[in-house]
Amino acid sequence: MGASPELLLLTFIFIATATATFGFAGTSNKLHTEEVRALKQIGRQLGKRDWNFEEDPCSGKGNWIVKEAIKGHESNLTCHCSSSSCHVVSIQLKAQNLTGIIPPDFSKLRYLKLLDLSRNCLTGSIPPQWAAMKLEEL
Repeated sequence: MGASPELLLLTFIFIATATATFGFAGTSNKLHTEEVRALKQIGRQLGKRDWNFEEDPCSGKGNWIVKEAIKGHESNLTCHCSSSSCHVVSIQLKAQNLTGIIPPDFSKLRYLKLLDLSRNCLTGSIPPQWAAMKLEEL
């Protein structure tokens, strides 16, 4: 006995919606070019040399999400993917021995909601460009 056409249609709609909403593996969406450029600039400014731009930051591949090797250390970048594009929504760079000034280029990540740069050696004040950001957690 086969599934009804209605059930098959509902299943297809559910899978398509979940993939678009949550960016499940298999989606061909990539991070916007402007956001990739911003990440490259941020990486240079912070001395973050282990980001692998050979892999799309939203692909789930490469070293964009690194499991905690030492308690308190974290290097994670999270994206939200819709049916047409992906955007960075969270960056956690805890205890990464990052130095320098706080990069104003984080403001170019317009969808960024969470930013954690704790336990690093960053100097300076919060850049004025950040006033336009829609951060929910810093």
